[in-house]
Amino acid sequence: MQNNRFTPQQIEKANKTDLRALLVEFGFIKLSNSLFENPFRKEKSSNSFSVFEHQTQNIWIAKDLSSGRIWNVMTLTMEYKRKSFVEAMYFLLEFNKEFVEQPKEDNFFLSKPHFNQPLPNHKEATDKQKNNLNYYLKKERGISPSLAREYIKYQQYEIKSKWYYGLFFSNDSEGYAVRNKSFKGNFGKADVTTILYKNSSLWVVFEGFIDFLSAITHYKKNFKANILILNSTSHLEKAKQILKSLAATKIYTFLDNDKAGKEATNELKKLSIQLIDKSEVYEGFNDFNEFLTKK
Repeated sequence: MQNNRFTPQQIEKANKTDLRALLVEFGFIKLSNSLFENPFRKEKSSNSFSVFEHQTQNIWIAKDLSSGRIWNVMTLTMEYKRKSFVEAMYFLLEFNKEFVEQPKEDNFFLSKPHFNQPLPNHKEATDKQKNNLNYYLKKERGISPSLAREYIKYQQYEIKSKWYYGLFFSNDSEGYAVRNKSFKGNFGKADVTTILYKNSSLWVVFEGFIDFLSAITHYKKNFKANILILNSTSHLEKAKQILKSLAATKIYTFLDNDKAGKEATNELKKLSIQLIDKSEVYEGFNDFNEFLTKK
């Protein structure tokens, strides 16, 4: 097994899984011709979920005819089964009768994420706590709370019978990066965060969610592209697998201007996918947030 977990042949095999058979495995009924019950709507028999084979890529595609949203086998499995990319790969390979031994968790990360611990008891923050966290975002981080609100949760969390509160940013394994004025860490399983945009093949890559929120604050709008947030440069190999598997055609990187960020950018350049390094936006600063707060 290669260091990036899956061989190109395994990735290709997973991506060419018959989506019709997969939907049947998930318990959805074929309604007529190429139409199936819709996995993402309450009215599953709405005759709006079309499944067909792509004419040139030789992979199966699903399309919600009402909204125009498109999935391939990988993105549908990740979204419907709520799996990370790696978990979806293991699932699809097993579905195709190919057994791949899953390594122990200790062998997965190139380095341990900073301050990672099990997900504690947590609950929604109070209005006063939310106001304090919005003040932290706006005054200390320069981030627009109104733009950030779509992507974060305001939560209280319990550590050793004491309650604290912070900003929770979810990842693809239902873990969280957590920030407040005095705490920077991770709860639950560490992972990347992917935010898919319609059927786009464009990707924007960030090192952490604070930089992502800084970017949408700087540009005063959301990106019309898929977002990939590493949450740690230790997840770079997984990020490369995702970009290859989901057929990225262009990558914009906003990684840090330090050694680790530059090395990560150079590694992504090896994917033979058009890459535009946008770190020049915050040239002279370590990262996007430092640029935002000090400009």
